[in-house]
Amino acid sequence: MPEPALEPAPAPVPESAPEPAVHVFAGPTIPPDRIRRLLPAAHIHPPVQHGDLLRLAPRPGDTVAVVDGTFFQSPSVRHKELLHLIDRGVRVHGASSMGALRAAELAPLGMRGAGVVYRLYALGVLERDDEVAVAHATGDDGFVALSDALVSIRFAARRARVAGALDRAAERLIVEAAAAMPFPQRRHATAARAARRLGLMAAHEDAYLEHAARSADIKRADAELLLRIIARENGPSIAGAGPISAGADLASAGASPAEPPTVFLAEWLRSFRGELVDGEHVTDEAILTCCKLFATDYADFHREHVLNALDPATLQRAGVPAGLRATPESAAALVRGFCWSPGVPPDDLMLELLRATPAWVCAQEIVVRALRLNRELSRLGYPVSRVSSPRLHTYFTERWGTDQLDGAILDRGFASRYAFTTLAAPFLPLALLKTVEPFALRASGR
Repeated sequence: MPEPALEPAPAPVPESAPEPAVHVFAGPTIPPDRIRRLLPAAHIHPPVQHGDLLRLAPRPGDTVAVVDGTFFQSPSVRHKELLHLIDRGVRVHGASSMGALRAAELAPLGMRGAGVVYRLYALGVLERDDEVAVAHATGDDGFVALSDALVSIRFAARRARVAGALDRAAERLIVEAAAAMPFPQRRHATAARAARRLGLMAAHEDAYLEHAARSADIKRADAELLLRIIARENGPSIAGAGPISAGADLASAGASPAEPPTVFLAEWLRSFRGELVDGEHVTDEAILTCCKLFATDYADFHREHVLNALDPATLQRAGVPAGLRATPESAAALVRGFCWSPGVPPDDLMLELLRATPAWVCAQEIVVRALRLNRELSRLGYPVSRVSSPRLHTYFTERWGTDQLDGAILDRGFASRYAFTTLAAPFLPLALLKTVEPFALRASGR
C-alpha cells in the first residue's frame, strides 16, 4: 500500500514591515490641527533644533519634513544631521522657513525643497537667513508667531503692487523699512509706519495694510504645499529613488553620496541617541561614560576589544608593516591612540559590545539617578557647571587607584583629560554620595 502523500508544510508568513512614518517639524508657520488635516498620520514635532533628528532616529523609508527650526534660542539643525538621514534612506523635505533654507543648501546632496521661498533661496534671489525669521511664543502657548517674516512682508508688498494698490517706489520703501529692522520687531504695521518716515504716502500705507490683512502668508502656503506633496507622493520609500506626482513644485538634485565619517557626527550621535529609561532620556554617551568611570574592568575590556579589532587587513590599511612584533609599550600606545578615522574613537564598537553585558542595565540605573540628582541640585542653585575639576580629578585618581591620571584616562577610552572632565562631571555629585557601587562588565574571554 503506497504511503499517503504528505501535504506540504504551510509557508511561513513573513512579518510585515512597519509602515513608513512621517515626521513634521513645525511651529509658528502652520498649526498642528492643519497638519493633521493634511497628513492625518503625521508625527508632529516642535521646530527642529540641533540633535532632534539624531534623537528621533527615523528608519529607512520614513519621511522627515522640516518647516520650522530654531536658530536664536538654541543651536539650529546641522547640515550633517540632515545628510545623515538622507544617507540612511530617509526622505528629507524642507519648505517655508528653516526647511527652505536647508533644502536650498542641501539640494545637490538629496534634500528636497518645495514652495516659492525654497525656490527663491535655491536661485539666489533670497540670500539673507533672516528673511524667514520670526519671534514666537513657547510651545506651551502654541508657538504663536509674534512678528512677521521679512519674506512675508516682501510678498504682501509685491501682491499689493500687482493688484494696483502700490507703485514700485512704495513697494520698495516698505521692504527696505522692514529689512532694516531687527527681525523680532517686524510686523506689517511697523514696516508700513517705518516706511512713512522714509516718504511713503499715507494712502499707500493704508492700502498696503488692507491688502496684507487679506493676503495668504507665503510661508504658510509653502508649508501646506509641502504637506500635500508628501501626502500624494507615490514613489518607493528609499529617499531620492521614486517619482513625484506630476506637477508638484518639488526639487531634488539626486541622492546623497557616501557620507564620510566625521568627528562631529560621531560625537552628536553619541550625545543624542539613546532610549527612554524610567521616564528619562538616557543617551548612549552617558551609558558609555558611566561604564568607563565605574566598571572595575573597563580598561581591560577596552584594551581587549581594540586589539581584537586590529585584524591584519586593518593594520595593512593603516600602513603597519606585516610581521611587526608589538611590545607591551607599543601595544599600550596603540590602544590609547586608536581611532577609526581622525578624531573618531571606537566608542560605537564598545557600545555594541556593552549592550550584550548585564552591566548595560546597571549603567542605565546609575545614569537615571545622576540625571535626577543633578536636576534637583540645579534647582537649588548648584548646576553641573559648578563641579570642581580638581575635586573630580582627585576623586577618580583615588577611585581608580592610580598616580598617573592621564594614562588611566586614556586606558579607559577617553580622548583627553578635557574630554574626561567634561563627560565625568555630571556623575561626580552622585559618586560623592558614595551610592555608586563598582561593577564588572564580564567581558567575553575573561
